[in-house]
Amino acid sequence: MTLELLGNEAYGAWRTDTSGITKDSIIYSFGAGNDISWDLELVKKFGCKVYIFDPDPMAIDYIKTLILPAEIVFIPIGLDTHDGCQRFYNALKSNKVSKSTVKKGAAFTQLPVKKLATIMNELGHNH
Repeated sequence: MTLELLGNEAYGAWRTDTSGITKDSIIYSFGAGNDISWDLELVKKFGCKVYIFDPDPMAIDYIKTLILPAEIVFIPIGLDTHDGCQRFYNALKSNKVSKSTVKKGAAFTQLPVKKLATIMNELGHNH
């Protein structure tokens, strides 16, 4: 196992086992928020394909401001145990992009979600 800290250490970094990642790897990243430094570092370091998923309108707006490398594909849906819509509760601080399916207040937004199997099937991935 080779653990490396990838991404912006101030906010978007994750300790990641990189021992099996190659140019041919397919990475699914759920929850772009307003920092995709982890995803970008994976592409820079390995040249692999990264699929980023986030249905949050604030995250979608953030992604639109970026010039993404060809290896990154953004898909504006969330991950769930069903296909359809899911309540995402707003963060308690209005300037925060992170919504949650855990109730944190009264305000929520219905956002599109899909099962992992559905996503993989639609993208033509079997692993």
